[in-house]
Amino acid sequence: MNAAHIIACDLVSETLRTFGSARLRVLGASMVPTLLPGDVLSVERAPLRDILPGEIAVFARDAYIVTHRVVARDGDSPAARLITRGDCARRADPPVRASDLLGRVVAVERNGRRVAPSARQARVHLLLARVLCFSARAAWLYVRLANLGRGSSSPQQKNSALIREGAEWPA
Repeated sequence: MNAAHIIACDLVSETLRTFGSARLRVLGASMVPTLLPGDVLSVERAPLRDILPGEIAVFARDAYIVTHRVVARDGDSPAARLITRGDCARRADPPVRASDLLGRVVAVERNGRRVAPSARQARVHLLLARVLCFSARAAWLYVRLANLGRGSSSPQQKNSALIREGAEWPA
């Protein structure tokens, strides 16, 4: 991780905490098929007590901005935490504390269309996420095919850095 990356993450965190909203571009593939690399997210600040299971939370973790679905809440007191997991991840993340939470995704922009994210996934969507979770090759192919409609550059160019890094792709 370089200094520019750390500064960018700090800037996003500070913008959300100060102004209450921000737009972020998805870089990873941990939320495929719900979110694709290149999607633009509208994020609004929200306290932990207002985030419900099924919603997509945005939080800071180890100098990264993470966008994962809330799968459970751990307690209701001021020390409550969120349990999150990427839709294409095999395991839940470590619990998210209120101090790490930046907000929730309120809209997703893809191919010029803006939609509100659903707190409930369709069964077919859940099934697709599970299949992609266990096959890095299938996830790569899904993202590549999904990006064909974007048109600005080839899917291979858009995803080559993600594929080389492999950090966001399931093993």
